[in-house]
Amino acid sequence: RHLAHKSLTLLMDMHCFWTLILCLSTLVNSSVTIHAHLTMRTSSDILVHASSCILRRSPNVMGIYGSVFSQMSMAAERYRASHNLEIYE
Repeated sequence: RHLAHKSLTLLMDMHCFWTLILCLSTLVNSSVTIHAHLTMRTSSDILVHASSCILRRSPNVMGIYGSVFSQMSMAAERYRASHNLEIYE
């Protein structure tokens, strides 16, 4: 039976966290946009202020960067593990 190394398990957990943040923030943002479309009276009701746009997009951006960074960290950890087999096995 093979178990994942502790550092790989931690990196996978972090990747799952960032992916969850990305999915949840996309769901919330889409829900707000759909609600705005359904309840608008004039076409200008869809427009949002810059501050609310930043607040709505910040979790998406953080989720994307966190997900990409965690993937790069896993790749670096796996590269290091493949070159130092005696330490990891």
